[in-house]
Amino acid sequence: MSIDKEHIFKRKRVYNLTPFTLLDYPSKTACIVWFSGCGMRCEYCYNTDIVESNGNYDYCEVLSFLYKRKGLLQGVVLCGGEPLFNYDKDMFEFIKKVKEMGFLIKLDTNGINYEALKELVESNLIDYVALDFKAPKYKFQYITNNNVKKFDLFLDSVKLLINTQINFEIRTTFHPNLLNLEDIQEMVDLIDSLDYQGKYYIQNFMESQNNFGHLKKEFHQISFDGLKSKIEIKYRNFDN
Repeated sequence: MSIDKEHIFKRKRVYNLTPFTLLDYPSKTACIVWFSGCGMRCEYCYNTDIVESNGNYDYCEVLSFLYKRKGLLQGVVLCGGEPLFNYDKDMFEFIKKVKEMGFLIKLDTNGINYEALKELVESNLIDYVALDFKAPKYKFQYITNNNVKKFDLFLDSVKLLINTQINFEIRTTFHPNLLNLEDIQEMVDLIDSLDYQGKYYIQNFMESQNNFGHLKKEFHQISFDGLKSKIEIKYRNFDN
């Protein structure tokens, strides 16, 4: 495989590669590129190794892997960590090369690097976005361990995506020690007020050996039956 000599991509920004998935890109066969690093330390996050890693693979290694999957996979999922945490010119060029190979690109992001997301959207390099809605503003710092001012950047990203033709979803990870029904209602009302027309996914906390908040699975879940919403709400990883 020939890679432009002007871009060596020597920094190891990628933690790992998942060669095949049918679950992470809706209706597409894909692989996952797991980016190291994140500006948040969400209480429920179980990818602590990825968040705190400096990376194991450089962009050249990833591009070589993808080159062998041309025609075999439809999409590439950029996940993490937070893919846009270390966003720079090299990452832009990397994503551009992935797109030039013919892959569809899905981005999983917390949305606080608004300028990076805007550049990728305006350059037509992203086909699908999964946007993490961490918490209402009054709980944003508590849950993410990040400056509450970043919440406004997340909202800017929501508005940006609403005003494009890009397919995207908004999703929230739920743990009853962190969020309650009133919080979820506040979040639903907010994205509804922005005229969001897509689906809102509430995904159940996944227990692991390590998460930043040392959380355990709660078996007595609250009921979401009282939620009022014009938006279609979907539930992931709940027992019923």
